[in-house]
Amino acid sequence: MLLLTLFIGLLPLAAWSAGRMAIIIDDMGYSLRNGKAMLELPGEITYSFLPHAPYTPQLVQLAERRNKEIMVHLPMQDLTGKELDPGGLTLNMGRQDFFRTLLDSLDAVPQAVGANNHMGSLLTRHAGPMHWLMLGLKSYGDLFFIDSLTHNQSIALDIAQEAQVDSLARDVFLDHQRNPASIGRQFDQLLRIAQQRGQAIGIGHPYPETITVLRQKLANLPQSAVSLVKASHLLDPNRERTPLWHASSSPWPQAVKNSKPSP
Repeated sequence: MLLLTLFIGLLPLAAWSAGRMAIIIDDMGYSLRNGKAMLELPGEITYSFLPHAPYTPQLVQLAERRNKEIMVHLPMQDLTGKELDPGGLTLNMGRQDFFRTLLDSLDAVPQAVGANNHMGSLLTRHAGPMHWLMLGLKSYGDLFFIDSLTHNQSIALDIAQEAQVDSLARDVFLDHQRNPASIGRQFDQLLRIAQQRGQAIGIGHPYPETITVLRQKLANLPQSAVSLVKASHLLDPNRERTPLWHASSSPWPQAVKNSKPSP
């Protein structure tokens, strides 16, 4: 017993601070070169694709071949009035237009197991659209949702929990400032949060600076302290997507529902 106690006392602190972190790379689909470089990074990085970006189909296929976890990055209205990418969800949409737009985006990335918001500092603060979003994700294929947390008054996570959609929120933006020193500090902050809380989510983008820093940091990741996992594994290590289109409770308007291909 004494020997065991001494052995435990000699273990590094990291052994007692084991945690898991997920890194989601947003805005995939506009740069083929940067997208390919991101997909070459090692480990269980999760990639979120803008549904109607020009290189999304090609990069999604590459991600699938490399067994990478795929999400769909849903454009949503923000407070600045910035022009939305194709497939943008807005506050002035009626229910049918909202669901039709959402369905088109989900159909564009059928390999996705989850979704997160692109921009959305306005839309994620409104209960109505968030209810529609969560009902759509649940019915489409039991997709999980990650709140990118582009506004500190977002209610997306609360609505997701009400709708029984598996959900989490972003902890760290890795590259809000596009310089290697700042990205490195943010990565280290992500590690600290994962160790302290047990898990953490970081979001980055396919910038050359981010690619360079991640390549270096992931090569030296202290596996004994923090492990890199797919975003879905922070929700449930055994989680599998289960299509629910046959459910009679589907919220999709009939006109939109009829446009969906048979399972």
